[in-house]
Amino acid sequence: MNAEALIRKISSMRNSAEEKTLQIYLHIPFCSSKCHFCDWVDDISVTQLRSGASVRRQYVEALCRQIEFWGPHLTTLGYRPSCIYWGGGTPTRLDAQDFPIIRDSLRSSFDLDSLEQHTLETTPSDLTREKLESLESIGVDRLSIGVQSFDPDQLRRAGRAHSSQQAVEAIRLAKASRITDVNIDLISGFPDEMLSTFRNTLQQAVELDPTHISVYSYRATPRTIMAVQTHRGVRHGLELDAMIESYELAQDVLTQAGYKEYCFNYFVKDDRYQFVAGLYGYKLEGDIIGFGAGAESTIGALTLGNEDTELHRYIEHPLDFDTVAPFTLEKPEMFFPLFGGALMTEGGISFPKFEYLTGIPFSQAWSSPDIKAWFQYVQNCGARLSFEQDRIRASDRKIHPVYLKNLAYTLNPALLSLS
Repeated sequence: MNAEALIRKISSMRNSAEEKTLQIYLHIPFCSSKCHFCDWVDDISVTQLRSGASVRRQYVEALCRQIEFWGPHLTTLGYRPSCIYWGGGTPTRLDAQDFPIIRDSLRSSFDLDSLEQHTLETTPSDLTREKLESLESIGVDRLSIGVQSFDPDQLRRAGRAHSSQQAVEAIRLAKASRITDVNIDLISGFPDEMLSTFRNTLQQAVELDPTHISVYSYRATPRTIMAVQTHRGVRHGLELDAMIESYELAQDVLTQAGYKEYCFNYFVKDDRYQFVAGLYGYKLEGDIIGFGAGAESTIGALTLGNEDTELHRYIEHPLDFDTVAPFTLEKPEMFFPLFGGALMTEGGISFPKFEYLTGIPFSQAWSSPDIKAWFQYVQNCGARLSFEQDRIRASDRKIHPVYLKNLAYTLNPALLSLS
């Protein structure tokens, strides 16, 4: 489906007279190294990830073309972005002068007056004072720094390009800037990691006093270097109980330090600094338009995507999407990420929001045996679900054991027979 036909399709699903929220996702598919645990780049060659300045500049030009084509059409349909989120990859692999260029394309294409949060991901090795000043100038108000661990051995084993000291310096540099909301990303349950090692990482993070801390559980996704090492016995993955214990250690340490867990993975001291872009997707708040190679969109009851391995195809043809598919009950797996994300929030799965996003009434979705089986599976993993008139919630709010059991069963189905 070409771009013009796709616009007509989205228009048929969205009343242009209504003002609608939108998340803008900007995907920057470059990194300084290929981390051993990262399943976002496992299919991408190191050569592509570490593309030079010339390729990166071509990418920025293509990204701006895509924004400037789609933005006015979406604005005409009544979309007003509530948040912008730069991910990847590593957005700060771009040069400092690239950010104002992209900002100008966004401003000329969208009405940004309703913007609540402007988040950008970075890593300690790619954050400089010059880039920070550029990010300040384009209105970034939240910086998410991918630290993962403060332990030198874990950083080396994870293939990170930064040292523990670089991480500390980057966080201090960010906190001294005009960007007031600084998040630290950490990973719990790395292979071979002792609780005492992870405790030290948590305590060091707390001492740096960021506004927000995200703790993600390690996923041994096949094809990643760390998963291959674990499969071969070079490293030893933690058992399920140890994975749960590791995450609960994070809950204990961060709670004692004054942080509260307002959504699975997310800890904050002040509600003003909640991760709006993360909650937007989990809470099914509205449509998402993703720009860039590797970006995904959910808009007009359609899922759109660009293959992250097709960088040069994207550079040459940035207006079209590689995949366009409607939500359909013939592919129930399309709904599972929406269900899983929503159950991690206090509001759970809102039936009206689900229908708006997918174009399918929840009552119709519930008629699918595969979808009913998914909810039964989640309950078998330990979820206590509350079925209400307009939503389904995880009633006890202890969703982390459910998530980790699902992760264990997905990666090793044989465990199901032991549960």
